[in-house]
Amino acid sequence: MIKKEITMLIVILLFSVLSNIFATSQFVIQPLSFVEYKSNGGLWNISEKGSTTLAGLGVSASTKLNNWNVAGTFIAVGISGKIHNKLFDFSSRQGLPFLDSSKDGTTHWVEIAKTKISYNQTNFTFEFGKFDRQWGSSTHSILISNKSPSYPQFGFDWDITSNLRFIYFHGFLKSQIPDSVRADTYHGIGKRSFDLPRSIAGHRLEWSPTSNLTLGATESVVYGSRQIDFHYLMPFTSLWHMENHLGDIDNAQVGLDVSCAIKENSKLYFSLYIDEWTPEWTFKNTNHNWFAYQTGFNWKNIIRKFDKLTLEYTWTDHRIYRHRFPVNNYYSHGYPLGFWAGPHSEDVYVEYHASILNSEITLRYSDTKRGQLTDKMLEDQYEDVEYERYSGGAGYEHRKMVELLIHRYYLNNQVEGQFGLEYIDWHNAGFDPFDSDPEEGNDVEKWSLVFNVFYNFKL
Repeated sequence: MIKKEITMLIVILLFSVLSNIFATSQFVIQPLSFVEYKSNGGLWNISEKGSTTLAGLGVSASTKLNNWNVAGTFIAVGISGKIHNKLFDFSSRQGLPFLDSSKDGTTHWVEIAKTKISYNQTNFTFEFGKFDRQWGSSTHSILISNKSPSYPQFGFDWDITSNLRFIYFHGFLKSQIPDSVRADTYHGIGKRSFDLPRSIAGHRLEWSPTSNLTLGATESVVYGSRQIDFHYLMPFTSLWHMENHLGDIDNAQVGLDVSCAIKENSKLYFSLYIDEWTPEWTFKNTNHNWFAYQTGFNWKNIIRKFDKLTLEYTWTDHRIYRHRFPVNNYYSHGYPLGFWAGPHSEDVYVEYHASILNSEITLRYSDTKRGQLTDKMLEDQYEDVEYERYSGGAGYEHRKMVELLIHRYYLNNQVEGQFGLEYIDWHNAGFDPFDSDPEEGNDVEKWSLVFNVFYNFKL
């Protein structure tokens, strides 16, 4: 009886607190839903035929109270039809945290949840929660991107002066490497297991010496086998130096980027990601140029008002994002934290978006190639063994895609309808870059009819 009374007291107090918050704050809650259909599966399956449907239902909520902002989203997604075993593996779309089969085995499902809590001052914001992060000016960042599912993190964003900005965060990643010690404690319970801890710390400095030029410098480090390392909780200390201070057992990275506005309606940008570098070997065939680079261009108001053209080229070395100790890989949930196609890849991306006749139109083109990432290649890179890019008969996959979408909005823009076509020419579809002896995959050429409806929801 006492337990029930205590429980009721807690519920009453909680209800009272929440009622007080909602009465004095801006609280918004709304339902979310979407349906996406592709007649031949598009990127979602490696077959020439067979439709695929994704449908989601959820809720979002946000509130503001004085200097505090809280926003969260939860959505349950069901997938039916033919799919690839790792649905968004070779796609720029954000990866899924897991993919479970239904009891009858004909459909799959996944839950997606994000929450951000922030405290805001005039030039300083502290934030924590489980959310996405992307650094740089590009569409598909090579530094820190939102390709991997959202992960728990905390950090701050500080406008030191009007043209100098500093960002720091610490995040907790999903290594997908089983922790045998903790697994023994829960032996035989469920299908999932504990993973070895993997974390990331990063900071970024942005300087705008003029109104049309921004220079960015980033440092990040991935470390594993421990929950939180105090050394990486010091925002203003060099992470590269600290990694060496600890014995060079972790995985440190450096990034540089520049964004230059040519006119009010156009911008050039360039990014360089450095995993390791030996300057005296820079121009030798055998080198330590473990780099990724990216260059791009945005141009607005070209033909029509508010239209936009984006061109972007990305190249990644096969030696980046991975480490001699796999627990330190630059990955979470099996997806790279940087460029979506991972190491040993390159991509040409073009997108044009415009408003026409009370509708919007999006035209996309991508040409993407990625190669093997075997354990032998990982061993060889630390022995300075030269490797020929994309070597081997089944050593790479290559996909070209063209997509045309027409967008219409209804009910005060709460509902977005999309209709279009997608063409794919895919060599070696189903390729597994981590397989040391891959079988030749499918060569697929197909068209898919696309039909999407979103209610209060943006991908």
